Amino acid sequence: MDNATLSALVHQLVPIVAILITFGCPVAIVWTVKHFKLKDRELELEAQLHSRELELRLRTLEARQGAVETALTAIGARPVVLPPVEQRMSLLEPSSTSTESAEVQPADPQRVRNR
Repeated sequence: MDNATLSALVHQLVPIVAILITFGCPVAIVWTVKHFKLKDRELELEAQLHSRELELRLRTLEARQGAVETALTAIGARPVVLPPVEQRMSLLEPSSTSTESAEVQPADPQRVRNR
C-alpha cells in the first residue's frame, strides 16, 4: 500500500473507532460490574455451602470423639480381671504331641504361603 491509500483508510477509520469506543465503553463497564457482582454472589453461596458441610463434619467428629471418650472411661472405670498365671501359661503350651502336629501340618509349606 502506498501512503495516500493508507492515509485515506486511516481518515475513514477514525470516526468508526471513535463511535465504537464512545458506545462500547459504557457497555463494557456495565457488563464488567454485572459479571463481578454475579461472581461475588456465587462465591458467597459456595462459602455458605462449605460452611454447612464443615459444620456437619465437625459435629460428626465431635460425636465420634465423645463415643471414644465414653468407651475409654468405661474401660478405665471397671477393673480388668486377668486369669491366674497357671491358666495363662497353659495357653502357651502346645496342646498336641509332636507326632500329631506332624500329621496336621501339610507336606508342602509353599502351598500354605500361597493361600
